Amino acid sequence: MFVNRSMPLRVLDEWLAADDPTAGNIWLVHGMPGIGKTTTVLAWARQARDRFPDGQLFVHFPALRDQVGADVSEAVATCLRALGVGGEFLPDSLAARAELFRAVSADRRLLLVLDNVACPAQIRPLISRGSGSVVVATSRSRLGELVGDGARFLHLQPLSAEDGLALLADRCGQQLIEADRPAAVRLVELCGGVPLALQMVAALLRNGPKQTVNSLLSELESTAEWLQGIPPRYPAAPLADRAVGAALDLVYQQLPPPPPTRPGSTASWAGYPPERSACRQPRSPQILPRHRP
Repeated sequence: MFVNRSMPLRVLDEWLAADDPTAGNIWLVHGMPGIGKTTTVLAWARQARDRFPDGQLFVHFPALRDQVGADVSEAVATCLRALGVGGEFLPDSLAARAELFRAVSADRRLLLVLDNVACPAQIRPLISRGSGSVVVATSRSRLGELVGDGARFLHLQPLSAEDGLALLADRCGQQLIEADRPAAVRLVELCGGVPLALQMVAALLRNGPKQTVNSLLSELESTAEWLQGIPPRYPAAPLADRAVGAALDLVYQQLPPPPPTRPGSTASWAGYPPERSACRQPRSPQILPRHRP
């Protein structure tokens, strides 16, 4: 189930329908981690498939970041290969690859989805010259520098209370949610309307044979209170950011214990003396989630 994102989908449809060459063909969908940027963009891309007869290309930048300094160059190479350019014809430099991409895509109407970009430099080499082509990028940041490139910006917001309940009901069953609707509403509130947090909470409800909405709510409230002392990684939405952390903490507690290891073996491997073993319980709750009985 793709929970209601009708407004963002409608905005993207309107931008495509406008087809104004002076408005730029770069669209940035931005928002906090777990808010559903990639899911929303891919859902729209499926709906708009017929509008891009020459194809759709997808680049997931986190998968390329291990290639030190080469993620942008490899992204362009990936797109060139998808458009039929053989490896033996790929230039070595980023500038040459970008120019070749612009030439190859000039007569094509393409949709490029660039997922989880971190800076404008990852987008600019993949701007097509083809009439009607569009680059849709997702990012945690607004990347305001792209204003000069004619970009349009769409900030993805958390789900409403009703949409959050709909997601939980779809994953866990309407009966479970209606059995304690006030607690379910509070659960959605504690999750900040963040789809990722709601998905994890739904998994806990679905897979815990004795888990009820009310019992899970008590656990989540306790964890969320504990997380108040930790600075959020995404200051723009501290409540939603902590919601993801609280849900992750509950999931972490459900994992089986790690296999026993010989005392000091991990520390020795890491170059520490056994008495400083990394397997010892950390003192700071900011390193690993705490364990509660």
